[in-house]
Amino acid sequence: MLSFNQRERKAGERFHYASAESEVLALVLRAAVGKPLADYLSEKIWQPMGAEADATWLVDRGGYELGYMGINATLRDWARLGMLLANDGVLDGRQIVPAEWVRAATTPESKHLEVGYATRYNGYGYQTWIISSRVRRFALLGVRGQAVFVDPGKKLVMVHTAVFRDSRDANARGAQFRYLDYVLSKLDNPT
Repeated sequence: MLSFNQRERKAGERFHYASAESEVLALVLRAAVGKPLADYLSEKIWQPMGAEADATWLVDRGGYELGYMGINATLRDWARLGMLLANDGVLDGRQIVPAEWVRAATTPESKHLEVGYATRYNGYGYQTWIISSRVRRFALLGVRGQAVFVDPGKKLVMVHTAVFRDSRDANARGAQFRYLDYVLSKLDNPT
């Protein structure tokens, strides 16, 4: 962890994603629950949602999960997680994650986190990227292009497992979003 004594801006004025903040969040959660995050995730979400395979999580040299990346799972299990989120924490009739929390996690809580303010194209929730200002749509975006796109209204989940050459490949990410928009437009206007 790095300490700091000067802020660039007041809290709540500007969004700036930093992987280090997600890592700190992971360390705080691990300390709060008193167990490795992989065990906690497995117990609270992975097993209850009926995952068909064990997932893996990249860990650092100290044995701590990388809180900003590194969960590896099968395509179908990523889709199960997406459907769990699309149904506000319910899967197969069972409430696994509180609905209020899922809605809060996938809705910008202030202006600087809305689509077009947080970033040019996206907003931000609790570790989720908000991808529409018109309807509730969000995504879990991986470092190199992996993604789980969720449209709760349509109960649509799209999982993208290809990997970009570069983690900051804006052209590839743009193509990914254009494809999502194309699929959604065909669902809205099937001609």
